[in-house]
Amino acid sequence: MADQNKEAAMSIIKDIIVRASEASKVARSLEAETRQPPPLVVALDNPQSAAPVQAARPNPPPPPPPPAAKPSAPPASPPPKPAPPAAPALAKAEPEVVKEIPEPPKEAVKSASQSDVLAMIARSAPKKPK
Repeated sequence: MADQNKEAAMSIIKDIIVRASEASKVARSLEAETRQPPPLVVALDNPQSAAPVQAARPNPPPPPPPPAAKPSAPPASPPPKPAPPAAPALAKAEPEVVKEIPEPPKEAVKSASQSDVLAMIARSAPKKPK
């Protein structure tokens, strides 16, 4: 009887291992289908179909522009613009009323002693039937 149980258990374990292996293969194939390899890997695997790979070194930065000649006199600042007149709709609007939000009353926090806490626990515990 023990041998039959052992064989049944081994059979179940083998089935689980086989199914897990198959599930792993399916998961890997799905991952491979959805993941795109980097361009360099594609170029190494199939050089004819891959797009040209950029050079390893970036192009050198362009030389800085030559310094501009400094003008002898600073440019004249533009005249200040007059402030636009207030819109009539805004002038007729009611002034904004700022309401103060009252703070909640601060409750006195009483520190409970250990005996108070134990008494509260004892009161809240279910009563045993006599």
